[in-house]
Amino acid sequence: MSSSRHTHLTADERKIIESGLNHPDITLKVIARRLGLSDKCIRNEIRNHRQLKIRSSQRNKCGKQKICDKHRLCTHCIQGVCAFCTHENCNQLCSDLVPEPVCPRTSRFPYVCSGCPEPGSCRLPKFFYYAETAHTEYKKNVSVWKTGPHKTDMEMKRICEVVQEGVRKKWSLDVIIHKYNPDVTVTTLYRYIERHYIAGVSNIDLKRKVRYKPRKKPRSSLTPVNYDYLNGQRCKDFLERISNEDPSINVWEMDPVEEKRRQQMRSHPSSQTNKSSAVFPSQREDHA
Repeated sequence: MSSSRHTHLTADERKIIESGLNHPDITLKVIARRLGLSDKCIRNEIRNHRQLKIRSSQRNKCGKQKICDKHRLCTHCIQGVCAFCTHENCNQLCSDLVPEPVCPRTSRFPYVCSGCPEPGSCRLPKFFYYAETAHTEYKKNVSVWKTGPHKTDMEMKRICEVVQEGVRKKWSLDVIIHKYNPDVTVTTLYRYIERHYIAGVSNIDLKRKVRYKPRKKPRSSLTPVNYDYLNGQRCKDFLERISNEDPSINVWEMDPVEEKRRQQMRSHPSSQTNKSSAVFPSQREDHA
């Protein structure tokens, strides 16, 4: 059973998907099994990155031509059936215009018109999946969402309105936030104005921003570390010393942190517990 790898699709894997969709008898499970992914992953990849294509010479661009029952929306048709109308303005007259094709092939797998037995005779708009275009959109989505304000259009509209009104009244950004209480901080407002996200407001319009000096961040310098103090105290030194000793000698090893705690427990007999000693190479006791 295929499962998610928690990794993004590569360009080669998208080419495999595009190649599989060109075969008329391909199934979703075959593509998912070949890539070692879940069916849901392949389904979302196709539906999120498929491209809508409409012929430039096609007059009727509606996706409901096969099930349309509209009549006489204009006076140019001889038959009176809007599905067969070729007048240029018919797409603007109908309120039920659908730009995407209404077809069983695009509403379920393969979700595209690739591999369709009758692509030439079909007059509907068409969906296609292109691996190169899909990978370009993926790389753009990875980086674009990190830029710009992370606010909805309505939230940004309100922020722009209150800031523009407050700056017009010569208020500082702190006063604007206290007065209108937008869902944003003072630092974020300064950043929005600095990056020109708020139309009509710049740094020169603020009361004190023009007097601020840019902060100078100190350059971080790497301090070299001298490890000479570890000479003779490394693990290989300990193993070498043990190998050269008489095997009949008992070697005791302990941790100085554990030893310090034992000394504290000796000063408080009521808190003594039975604990085993840890390892430390510098302490040893020879027994005859």
